[in-house]
Amino acid sequence: MKILLIGNGADNYILQAAESLKINYSCIQVDVFHTQPHLEIIEKHHYDNIFLLYPYFNIFKKRFIFSLFCRYIRPIIIKKNFNMLVNDYDIIHIHFVHAYLADYIEIIICKGKKVIASIWGSDLLRSTPAEDKKRAKIYDSVQNITMLLTDSTRSVFIDKYSNRNLYKISTLFFGSNFFKVLKQVSYKYTKKHCKLKLNLDSHKIVITIGYNASNSQRHFEIIENITNFDRFNIQMENIQFVFPLTYGNECNYKKDLFLYLNKKNINYILFEDYLNEEELALLRYASDIYIHLPTTDFFCSSFREYLYAKNIVISGSWLPYESIRNDGFLFHTVDHINEIGEKLYTVIDNFEEEKNRIVINDERLLKYSDWDIIIKKWMELYTAH
Repeated sequence: MKILLIGNGADNYILQAAESLKINYSCIQVDVFHTQPHLEIIEKHHYDNIFLLYPYFNIFKKRFIFSLFCRYIRPIIIKKNFNMLVNDYDIIHIHFVHAYLADYIEIIICKGKKVIASIWGSDLLRSTPAEDKKRAKIYDSVQNITMLLTDSTRSVFIDKYSNRNLYKISTLFFGSNFFKVLKQVSYKYTKKHCKLKLNLDSHKIVITIGYNASNSQRHFEIIENITNFDRFNIQMENIQFVFPLTYGNECNYKKDLFLYLNKKNINYILFEDYLNEEELALLRYASDIYIHLPTTDFFCSSFREYLYAKNIVISGSWLPYESIRNDGFLFHTVDHINEIGEKLYTVIDNFEEEKNRIVINDERLLKYSDWDIIIKKWMELYTAH
């Protein structure tokens, strides 16, 4: 079987998918058509062939020349690169539905026997009307669409594209090799040891907020609501806040957050520098409570990781986690970010009871994250007629 993945070939999700396909199935060829404007560090051994969508993207320093290049020359290069692909792929799998791919979808569908488009999240939830029109053309053209299908995402899809392509949609998860690291760390260290190794206060309740340095994590709103709540002055001595900011930095976001937090009377630590996988796993286990209230989310790995690491998780009811809740896993939700203060202090007041309740969040979570399980679902879709 020959498979072409169209997407960011350096992204961990796509890298691990390619690796898992090659490990679990013999005589399989996995190529990637790299869609990023520059060649990031790609672990080339995961792919048999790597094709570049638009080389030379960053060679123009002057903005007006770059603008002319994007408008007139880049489309010619992209079309040429798609046309150069062979026509004998069994599967072409588009990861993240870029609107501009609509201009080349006729070429793409001629290159493979089956074309699949996987919606990652913002390509649905943050798509503009102009982009919707282009994406509709893609969804009309492909044989299968995958996305996290819930009542809310189904409603958004129908509102944007009608229901004519609903029959093509199935839910296809991404796995994460990081859960193997989480398991290893859980065998080596207690929660107290994890806190000490990261220089966190082992005598305080560690509350982690968000997972990157972007406005979508809503750090400012969350802290404002927590610190303005009446019970903050009672509990503040028992709490240490943690902000993982190891990637993402929108418009000096880290600096603005640092200045804001210094005006608040709170105990906090920012993680800004790169953390290796073991350090990330230590952070998951060192945390006691994880607050996850992004504006949008399509089954974020961090949510699952903190849940697996026995955190008391507080998430937004607008986020698509019905399937996990329906499977019996426990986490709290708020309907609006203004409710986070009351919810947090209710959890802290009943902290020991809450810790005992979440033991139910066990190994069954791996069905959402173990590539050995998930890749079989991928192959079922690839081979279905």
